[in-house]
Amino acid sequence: IGLVMGLLSVGVFLYGFTYGFRELEVKRVTIAVPQLPASFDGYRIVLFSDFHAGSYYGWRSDLPQHDVDSINAQHPDLICFTGDLQNVRPEELVPFKKTLSGLKAKDGVVSVLGNHDYTYYMNVDDEAEIRRIEEKVQQTEREMGWHLLMNEHFVLHRGKDSIYVAGTENFKKPSRAEVAQALYGIKKGQFVLMLQHIPEMWKDMTPSRINEKYGSKDSVLVAPQLTLSGHTHGGQVSVLGLRPSMFSAFDYGLYEREGCQLYTTAGLGGTIPIRIGATPEIVVITLKRK
Repeated sequence: IGLVMGLLSVGVFLYGFTYGFRELEVKRVTIAVPQLPASFDGYRIVLFSDFHAGSYYGWRSDLPQHDVDSINAQHPDLICFTGDLQNVRPEELVPFKKTLSGLKAKDGVVSVLGNHDYTYYMNVDDEAEIRRIEEKVQQTEREMGWHLLMNEHFVLHRGKDSIYVAGTENFKKPSRAEVAQALYGIKKGQFVLMLQHIPEMWKDMTPSRINEKYGSKDSVLVAPQLTLSGHTHGGQVSVLGLRPSMFSAFDYGLYEREGCQLYTTAGLGGTIPIRIGATPEIVVITLKRK
């Protein structure tokens, strides 16, 4: 029995490193949200996350083109990327820069940074070198035509209607996220879509918590009605609903508190290229007026 179980375990992990990592699910979700302007009813967003470029070497190098083709095939209004473009170094992005530049949406590609998009996993102490490396990642995203949000927001228009798209830097290790800065100036009653790599941050962005945690006497913040995140990879390994990330806050799927919602995607990749029961995915989100 022990030998059989051992062989079975080896077989499962070989599957995860090969076919499991090459699968792609196109997940479709309709999210009803309050305060969504009429012109944005039916607005289509493709969410993807955790690309981890350094894992697409050798026989995996064709996967990014397949991912891009699958995203474009959805004909989205907006593409949202929620961080971890690389594993460790910006040099990993060079082979895929042209491919990722091919992402197309009516309102373009908007992105935020994840924990792997900094120098946290490099042995670098010189401040000037840290800035150079981190700015290289940011520069690459902008050169690809992506709208990188670093604690800021912009407005999308449809006729006389508009929505705000905000994004914060990474939440942990150490935190670079400035929620108040990202939301500053957005007035009550406006619809806000927020991008943040780590879903745990959402617990303090509900109406009852956001001003207590991030507000000030000079600024009353609007709680984002919809937040998009990644980071957890859906555990990468999920068996009968059991996964390593299950004890993390808001680790996968749709959550709602106080009329605000969060969607956490399992993303595409991982620093260790294995997927068992937590299929790489892109998420097609259709917004509906609540």
